[in-house]
Amino acid sequence: MDTPLIADDIRSEQNVWNTQDTLTYYQTHRRTPVDLYPSERFYLPDVLPRVQSALDVGCAAGGFCRIMRSYNAGLRYVGMDIIPELIEVARKDHPEGDFVVGDGLHFPFSSASFDLVHSSGVLHLNSRYPDMIKAMWDQTRHYLLFDIRLTEGTAFKGTMRQPPLPYYVLNIDAFLAFLQSLNPQPSVLRAKGYPHEAAATARLPQKNIIMACFLLEKRAEHSRIMEIDFNAA
Repeated sequence: MDTPLIADDIRSEQNVWNTQDTLTYYQTHRRTPVDLYPSERFYLPDVLPRVQSALDVGCAAGGFCRIMRSYNAGLRYVGMDIIPELIEVARKDHPEGDFVVGDGLHFPFSSASFDLVHSSGVLHLNSRYPDMIKAMWDQTRHYLLFDIRLTEGTAFKGTMRQPPLPYYVLNIDAFLAFLQSLNPQPSVLRAKGYPHEAAATARLPQKNIIMACFLLEKRAEHSRIMEIDFNAA
C-alpha cells in the first residue's frame, strides 16, 4: 500500500498529536465498545453489521479496529492517521487491520473503495474539514459516518489549549446545505446530536454546543431522505 501525498498545511497543524502522551493515551483508551462516546453509539453499531469494509480516517493507534470488529468479526478494517508514530503502534497492536499514513485528503485507493468511511473526533479540529468530507465521500460506495460540532447561531472558530488546535463550531443550516451540495448528493442524510458543553480544554465564545453525528448514504434510487434530531437521548 503506497503512502499518499500529505498536505503541508495539515501536516503542520496536526503534528501537535505527535507526543508521547498521545501515544500512551491511545494505546490504553478508545479500544473497546464501552469507550464509545454517546454520539458514536447513534449509528456505528447498526451500520457495521451491514458492511464488509471500513476506512477509519484519524485512527490514532488503531483502537477502532478492535471496536469495529467486535460488531463485525469479518470486517476488513483500514486505518489512516497523519502521525507515523501512531501508525507504527497501530500496526503492532492490531495486526488484523491494515494501516496507512495519510491526511484524510489524499488516499492510495480508488474512488468508492470502501463500504463505510468513518471519522470520529477529527473534523472539528482540522482547518481542512470541508475538503476532508468531500474526499471521504469520494472514498465510500455506501456510507459516510462522522461527528462534528454545531450551533443554531453564527458559526465560530475557537481553539484547543491541549493539544493546540483550531476548534470549529458550524451553523446547522449552513452545514446541512454544504452536505447537500456534495457530489453525488446524498440519497440519505441522517443526523443525531445533543446539547453539551465543549471540552474543558476548548477556548470558545460559548460553551454550549451540539455534539452531532452524521450518517450519509449513497443509494441508486432518486428519492431523498433527511432525518435530523439534535435532541436525541
